[in-house]
Amino acid sequence: MTDDTRDTVSLPAAPSSPDADASTAPTTPAEPPASTGEKPEQLDTLLPKARDPWFDNAKFLAIALVVVGHGLEPLRGLEPVRALYYTIYLFHMPVFILVAGYLSRSFTAKPRQVQRLIAGVAVPYLVFEVSYELASHFWGGASWTIDTLTPSFAMWFLLALFIWRVTTPLWNAIRPGYAIAIAVAVSLAAGFSTLTPVLDLHRVLGFLPFYVAGLVLPAGYFDALRRWWARALALPLLAGAFVTAYLFRPSLQWLYYRERYHDLGGSNLSGVWHRAAFLVAGFVLLSAFLALVPRRHVWFTSLGAATMYVYLLHRYPRKALAWSGLYDAHWLHSLAGAAVVVVGALAVTLVLSSPPVVRIFRPVVEPKLTWLFRRGEGHHATS
Repeated sequence: MTDDTRDTVSLPAAPSSPDADASTAPTTPAEPPASTGEKPEQLDTLLPKARDPWFDNAKFLAIALVVVGHGLEPLRGLEPVRALYYTIYLFHMPVFILVAGYLSRSFTAKPRQVQRLIAGVAVPYLVFEVSYELASHFWGGASWTIDTLTPSFAMWFLLALFIWRVTTPLWNAIRPGYAIAIAVAVSLAAGFSTLTPVLDLHRVLGFLPFYVAGLVLPAGYFDALRRWWARALALPLLAGAFVTAYLFRPSLQWLYYRERYHDLGGSNLSGVWHRAAFLVAGFVLLSAFLALVPRRHVWFTSLGAATMYVYLLHRYPRKALAWSGLYDAHWLHSLAGAAVVVVGALAVTLVLSSPPVVRIFRPVVEPKLTWLFRRGEGHHATS
């Protein structure tokens, strides 16, 4: 996610080889066994049966940061809020993207996997993109337009995820070190030219290194995040990012990965260095975030399975506040008002991840499309 005009995921235990059978390899999240009751491939249904509470906790906390960040966006005139917003945006999308890559390791474009990708990513994208554009017109007063290839607020990630995942076999065919190097080179080069807003290619290419890193990171990376020294370093790193953002007020536009370097006020050379610095900062801070996530079952652990619902649905109450003019209230543009917004954002996260909301919206977030797909190898994908 990024700014107010465009803008969410999931987490695991290490997947095994792409050909592993999940029925005998419980650590393979992206290729669940073909059995009745298997859900479509949502960002949240890629996990193995033996769920690690650490990752569900991380998913819930990360999606809460997404909602908080969007809620605070109109209040960035307050310096502490701006610094908090900046800190969140340094790492919250890199978290989701890296984990999405991690969960895609066993994607080999088998029919069942492609069917889950269509049902769990493409179809929800189309449904919620069109519904949002209709709401923007009838309630928000936006011009009448339906453009599903240019994602609206909060929807670019699903479109990017679809593109990244279909390229997974290519990245898996390359040695890990070279894959990372190529992805970084692509991200750095993306800032040289003006790319079409169709498919939001600037962000698809700009954030690519985090996805590829998720594909190739060794299992030891996640093990290291559980060690005491990682937890000891995590809070100072995050606090340091906040203090830096507060004192130096760096440009927010670098966080969005959506413009060429010259449009950001610099040369191509300075742009490359800035982009490289943000890639490194994103990886360091997402690691710090994961290191601080609770490792045991807590009261919100079960809600971590519904992050897709929060991501898709939270846009509507957030935009409703803007369209109704409630963000224009003077009292809201204060630290007390910002605190109210944070509490409200957390409440929205809890409500949208609750079982009743999941039951109501499951037909459009996790649609069963057995009527669409050919029967055969993939016929269980949406059963």
